[in-house]
Amino acid sequence: MKKVKFVALLVVVILALLFWGYQKVERFADTPLAIQQEAIFKLPAGTGRVALEGLLVRDKLIRNGKWFPWLLKIEPKLAAFKAGTYRFTPA
Repeated sequence: MKKVKFVALLVVVILALLFWGYQKVERFADTPLAIQQEAIFKLPAGTGRVALEGLLVRDKLIRNGKWFPWLLKIEPKLAAFKAGTYRFTPA
């Protein structure tokens, strides 16, 4: 009986952590870009997900890239980025 209670508690804790993480990623996705004026962003060919996160943080387009890799996993269509020049405008 103790094993069943332990497993049930473990499942509840894991589900709570997954829900918390998902909410954090969704909040990150809804956060506007950290720009005050129009910004031009150049994405070189061959840039991967990790490098893209670094470029966005370096150019101060996002404040913190901690949740960026998870966002790309939850929203796979966002991971299909293309090389090129992008123009971002403040919200």
